[in-house]
Amino acid sequence: MHTQLDSKRRKSTSARILARRAAAATALAASALLMCGVSQTARAQAPGGMGVVWADEFSDARNAATPAGVYWNYDTGGGGWGNNELETYTSNADNAHEISDGTGTDNSAMQFKATNSGGVWYSARIKTAGKVSFGPYGYFETRCKFPNAGKGYWPAFWFLGNNIGSVGWPTCGEIDVAEEINGQWENHQSLHMPGWDPTLVTSPNSSTTTYHNYGVNWQPGYCTFYVDGNQTGTFSQGGGGTWEFNGQTMYMLLNLAVGGNWPGGTDGSTAGTGYFDVDYVRQYESGAPIVQNGVYEISASTTGNALDCYGAGNTNGTAIQLWPYAGTNNQKWQITNLNNGYYSIRTINPDGSVGRSLDCTNCSPNDGTMVELWDWNGGPCQQWQISQTSGGRFVISTAGAKSDGSHDVLDGQGCSGANNARILLWSWGGGGCQQTYDLIRR
Repeated sequence: MHTQLDSKRRKSTSARILARRAAAATALAASALLMCGVSQTARAQAPGGMGVVWADEFSDARNAATPAGVYWNYDTGGGGWGNNELETYTSNADNAHEISDGTGTDNSAMQFKATNSGGVWYSARIKTAGKVSFGPYGYFETRCKFPNAGKGYWPAFWFLGNNIGSVGWPTCGEIDVAEEINGQWENHQSLHMPGWDPTLVTSPNSSTTTYHNYGVNWQPGYCTFYVDGNQTGTFSQGGGGTWEFNGQTMYMLLNLAVGGNWPGGTDGSTAGTGYFDVDYVRQYESGAPIVQNGVYEISASTTGNALDCYGAGNTNGTAIQLWPYAGTNNQKWQITNLNNGYYSIRTINPDGSVGRSLDCTNCSPNDGTMVELWDWNGGPCQQWQISQTSGGRFVISTAGAKSDGSHDVLDGQGCSGANNARILLWSWGGGGCQQTYDLIRR
């Protein structure tokens, strides 16, 4: 019945009919199709009390990186993927690569590109299966924009149960957080399980071809969906079918399909190339700290340059600078939650052990103080608060307070994120200069 085990399944006929009726019935922003077992109220995205526990910000501003690596695997091949799709998925960088997200900064997005070459469609699909497992439960969100390239295009951000190999689909369960077909400016959010395929149809405040946030709060007995921070609806256990989402773990997928049972084929309106751009994907959990303990690259939001121990040093007094990331230990940092609202940030030695701490020279909390390595002593000059901006970047501020009670943040000397820029303390200026960072798990 299906040519691939974890193929993207076609929507049920009833779900598609209901979706069309809802689309015809409303032109209001954040409108939703309500079915049995569905409720609707307004609520902010990332429900209160939740913190980021995993993310891929696709923020490697150093090169045109492909998605394969620590988090992702490629799905490759054709055969219709269980839906009579037209594309052949490849691992070619041309079909999945990082670009600027168009915000005017060096923030990046992962761009999926579908193209028709000699009558054959090529595109990309990636999944975390075998590398990263999600759940059970949490809030999951992407910021993305869909193609408006005519009939047949079908981008998606979705999840499948890790047990698909033993129980098959739909018993494994499927959560579709963001899907759009044929450039219709509508997002579809769905669950798939034996006997029930409930679907919401939402219309963001502007075209889906601009960036929007799409999320799902997956909890025991229900899944609540969001668009741009507005709750679009909830599907609950008992609303129909066999609920397959309690206690389940799942893996994440991103892809840009072309054609298939749901969107239909291509036609004269179909552009020969279409793009699906994904700024980030994130997982939140209740009570989670802002940053999980682990080894990170700390990279400048303006240039992508990494916090680096000058001269690959690891001794007391080693200066901290920005330098292109090369994967060496002097550019990796062990971040550990001290359970007092602060974190330690310590270098990794050449042998892989945890080394000296980021420290404020002479333990000064004032503007212009250079940051260096020093033996860990646990004092306020070596404790750091890490907070997250609304755009997903991080601000790192010292625990030591100035005479006015404020706390300086890590900044690039001369307001710079360039090569060799020294890292120092400076007053928070609202995120300008080089005061925000990406934390990339290594």
